Amino acid sequence: MNKIYYIFKLYFFVFSPLLFAQQNTISPYSYLGLGKFQDIEFAINSSSGGVGVALRSENYLNPRNPASLTSLINTAYEFSLIGDFVKISDNLSSVKYFNSTLSHLGIGFPISEKVAIMAGSAPYTFYGYDISNNSEVDLDGVNVPYQINHYGTGGLSRAFGSIGVELFEGFSIGTSGNMIFGTLSQNSDLTFNDSDENLFNSRQRVLRRIINFNFDLGLQLYKNLYDKLFTVGAFYHNSALSSNSYTTNEKLTYSYEIINNIEFIRDTFDLVQTNNSSFNLPNSLNLGISLLDYNNWSISLDYDYAMWSQLELFDFSNNFSDAYTIKFGGWYIPDIEDIHKYWKIIEYRFGFSYNSGYFGNNTQGNINLADLFEYTYTLGFGFPIRKSKSVINTGFQFGKLANSDIELPKEKYLRINLSYTFNDKWFKKRKID
Repeated sequence: MNKIYYIFKLYFFVFSPLLFAQQNTISPYSYLGLGKFQDIEFAINSSSGGVGVALRSENYLNPRNPASLTSLINTAYEFSLIGDFVKISDNLSSVKYFNSTLSHLGIGFPISEKVAIMAGSAPYTFYGYDISNNSEVDLDGVNVPYQINHYGTGGLSRAFGSIGVELFEGFSIGTSGNMIFGTLSQNSDLTFNDSDENLFNSRQRVLRRIINFNFDLGLQLYKNLYDKLFTVGAFYHNSALSSNSYTTNEKLTYSYEIINNIEFIRDTFDLVQTNNSSFNLPNSLNLGISLLDYNNWSISLDYDYAMWSQLELFDFSNNFSDAYTIKFGGWYIPDIEDIHKYWKIIEYRFGFSYNSGYFGNNTQGNINLADLFEYTYTLGFGFPIRKSKSVINTGFQFGKLANSDIELPKEKYLRINLSYTFNDKWFKKRKID
């Protein structure tokens, strides 16, 4: 049984990069920039509105602030699966789809009474879209119909290592080193519906391979007040300069025709390969407060500020604007010591978040995306395994991405999260009296 247990863990660590490489969205908003950014959230965060800057937990991993690692008393290991039910609609039509993927992996443990470490991986962006537009062109007095189709696939992943140190009682600091990596594929097709042999379809394909290194800094101040723990936290994400980013761009333009459903390339017009193009991610500053009643309840409030105006992406014109996110959430356990009624030892989680949007002056056609915002309601449960400190976690996120413009597509989603948190006393020396 123990062998299966360790093989199971090894499987998820080895194969996580392959699982993250899937296409996980068809959102038209992933067309801009690097795709739809994903907050780094584990079980304790995702079902509680995404809070975590000021959270401290003995048994859960909290990637929102590496300073929180000093609260771990056991080795914690967690993996998660997510499934997204999404509906995208405008005033003319709607489309529904479902995607699922491995969400995150992480392991953390104390190496002394005042030092703990953690390593893990999680999605950074989801990239996938399919946008079409039909029109006509006048050729020698004849209106010839054609279609322009933009579609993309790929995404970026994040691998990280963190350390937290308690400098003195009530004050901890932490830092994380991150590697952002992945591939984005962009395609634009011009296809003619006419059967004229002198008209050839054309395609432009851009492939971007990205590696970026950056780091985070975090701190937490905490003090017991009337049998409750009050914590104030801060977290700063520092984007590396472009000298620490490695990008390879391949741009290919060619014409083609389709005969008997087989595509034949006719002529290559352009092939450009470049390395180390301009690429820089935004810095961000997150602040949080929390109040914890041990083994009974917790509430937290986070404020995140991301400097999207700093974003540099290849030859992409940056009209993004700085954005803020407000997050509120917590959990409640009726009676953690009850041995008769299981529902009393379940951890009930709840939360809410609002994101002001960072699209700035970017447009999609004639539609301004400046007022695009997102809000999310969350609900979750932690089901403890009796005679164990491990927990099965389930979570639900109900979200909407929209603004007041009736022509702009509205995106609604339900994300279901299933994760498993293992706890054990690894790497601890046994004391013999």
